[in-house]
Amino acid sequence: MVCLFCLFMFQPCLLFADYRMICIGDEGSDKASIFSVNNDGIIKFLYELTVTPGGEPDGITFAPNGHWGLIGCWISSWPIYQFTTVIGVDNNQIISIIGYVHNEYGWLVAISPDSQYGVYGANLGTIHFNNHNNTITVINNINPIITNYYASFSSLSNKLIVEDGISKVVEYEISDTGNAIPTSNTLDISPAIAMAYPDNETSPDGKTCILLNNSNMCITVLSIHKDGGFSLVQQFGEQSLNPRVVRFTPDSKYAIISFWGHIRSYKINDDSNLTEISSISLDFSTGEAMGVTPDGKLAVTEEQFNGYHIFYVFKIHDDGTLEYLPQNDYIYGGFISAIAFVPPYKTAADPSWNMYH
Repeated sequence: MVCLFCLFMFQPCLLFADYRMICIGDEGSDKASIFSVNNDGIIKFLYELTVTPGGEPDGITFAPNGHWGLIGCWISSWPIYQFTTVIGVDNNQIISIIGYVHNEYGWLVAISPDSQYGVYGANLGTIHFNNHNNTITVINNINPIITNYYASFSSLSNKLIVEDGISKVVEYEISDTGNAIPTSNTLDISPAIAMAYPDNETSPDGKTCILLNNSNMCITVLSIHKDGGFSLVQQFGEQSLNPRVVRFTPDSKYAIISFWGHIRSYKINDDSNLTEISSISLDFSTGEAMGVTPDGKLAVTEEQFNGYHIFYVFKIHDDGTLEYLPQNDYIYGGFISAIAFVPPYKTAADPSWNMYH
């Protein structure tokens, strides 16, 4: 039976699709927009959610178990804007606000592979999330301000890979007390990795980390070691490249990177080196935000133009090649700073629950 009330009120229901996509806005917006995306890449608006009591949301990440997430915000000198937002997700993928964590330093957000700890802000504050009752415990910050950019966890080593300053990568781990503390593993990288529109993402298998630097058009690839630490395996770039966002397919076979005006897919080799598989050049300036569906079948990127936002959908074939689906172009008002898809919801009956709890 069709849920007419859901359709009329633009509230969340599971009629439209297998995927739930959340987009957060910048340019003074305090909202998140939630969409459904079906298997054919057709996008439908579901509902809007106020995610900040002020300020502008800028980064979003979800726990691997699909229960919760963190939204980072631009930070100002006004105390009412100094926070990170904690969001909850139920088993119907309905998103709600759980609370806000005080944060004075930057929009960085990351969640540990076991879905228990969130890291936020430029001094890497941590919170513990209780999956049974959706409660959070804030753990005091102990780190100096290190970065305003990005960090990601490796599921292979359970370590956090952080861009510390402009040209240095530092490894952190979650201690027995729940604090993020540095290990002895660091790496100096040139050209600089943390300038302009950077991104830092680690593959689902935890073996490969890709760092983007839009300022010098550079892509840096790290190989993550099982016992901790990492090594530089590849750097490449050219003036025609303006890398913006990197995402991985769930099997860690391919990396999808959006650029200013085009999108490319890369095969991830056993040694973490990237080999380009497919490239699609477009007439529009798509690339500032991008998400890949949890099954790795679709990528959604966007363009901002005259106060409107346009989603573009790409099919990711089994061999890693990309196909643009122009019939699925979707126009939406406002500006978008980040796109994320909600991961599959893990329950106590799921065989993989133990790795998350």
